Amino acid sequence: MNRQITLAVVLLAGLAGGALAAGLEAGKGEVSGFAGGVHVASGGGTHGAFGGTVGGAVHKNVFVFGEFTYVPLGGADAFLDISDLGTIVRADVSARLVDFGGGVHISIPTGNEKVVPYAVGGVGVSRSSASGSVTAQVPGRTTTISFDESSTDFGVNGGFGLRFYVKDNWGFRPEFKIARYFVEGGGITVARFTAGVFYQFGKK
Repeated sequence: MNRQITLAVVLLAGLAGGALAAGLEAGKGEVSGFAGGVHVASGGGTHGAFGGTVGGAVHKNVFVFGEFTYVPLGGADAFLDISDLGTIVRADVSARLVDFGGGVHISIPTGNEKVVPYAVGGVGVSRSSASGSVTAQVPGRTTTISFDESSTDFGVNGGFGLRFYVKDNWGFRPEFKIARYFVEGGGITVARFTAGVFYQFGKK
């Protein structure tokens, strides 16, 4: 594992030394908004996602950023009528995931200033939560049990993206990342594809 991390760092450093990132220069900032989807492995399903990033170039081809992502994991309503026993059970559950992270983009030279691919790597903290209630009705009595559970997990991610410049300071940015979150008893892998709009400002 340590060897793999070292090789990744060396690769990113090598790309940083030779890339020519169109539109980016030290001191320039960028904000972006995005939307897309995530797929949670091991039966977690596919869900929509949206969020945004803000950051700045510390070198003409090295961009550091902070990121926020919100994933509504959906909800479920259940109704069970056991007429023979005079019992009715209702359940209402919803879940969500919020991710706060940061990382670095390392631009990859192509000779085309309008299309700038980049490698991305980062770390983050994911907070998943679920809340809801279960109500049971029996003759002469109704009982409701509410719950609100959450979990906070550390993760790492990596992937690639593209900046398509429409003008000198804005354009479109599709991105694909694989994240691994470390949870008790193992880990969860999440694949994410998003597309959004970026705007750059500051030093020229």
